Amino acid sequence: MTKILVTGGAGFIGSHTCIELLNNGNEVVVVDNLYNASKKSLEVVERVTGKKVTFYEVDIRDEAKLNEVFEKESEDGISITTAEILQKGGFAGAAYFTIISCVYSVIALLANFGNRQNNILVLTIVLAGISMGIFQQLWFNYQPCILRLSYWKRYLGFNVCLFITLVILAYVGEWLPNILEAWISFVGVYLVILLVSTLFFNREFKQEQLAYQKAFEKYQETRRSQ
Repeated sequence: MTKILVTGGAGFIGSHTCIELLNNGNEVVVVDNLYNASKKSLEVVERVTGKKVTFYEVDIRDEAKLNEVFEKESEDGISITTAEILQKGGFAGAAYFTIISCVYSVIALLANFGNRQNNILVLTIVLAGISMGIFQQLWFNYQPCILRLSYWKRYLGFNVCLFITLVILAYVGEWLPNILEAWISFVGVYLVILLVSTLFFNREFKQEQLAYQKAFEKYQETRRSQ
């Protein structure tokens, strides 16, 4: 019997994968943070197959927790640090973004050489883009203590940090006229974008979850009729 680790195994695709693996005589271990999934789907998997599924509620980006899973489930006791590979990949992506931003900033600075205000404007805009990448990595990809927070808390933390940074850079770079109305508009536009994006993603997630549930119920009916 082969022991197979299924990441995201509590989701729609993952749960179906578990069913096929179990039906083919494999032992299944599921790791899922239940962000866009439900543990109930694994209960369904167990009812359909009549076999036990070992489950760990872990985010695969949490290296320490993932290593604990490997230590418990590995037959030879060897800990496989897959999370290190994932984190290095995320770091490489952030580094690539930063390098590209720096290259474009140098080009822009050379094009506007001698105009101090234009140089400051370019630098602050580039720093805004770099800051967005850094905060994205910080709140969603790296620190285990942060990853243990719920998605919405991380989303709020990301936006608060980004907003404060944008306000500082907008002031230093003189993005806006130094009048109250301009800054009120700046804050208003940011909050509107935040609200719209939040509502949009929340709606998409709910629709996707509903579609998965309906498809899974249809799959169950098909299996029962066979």
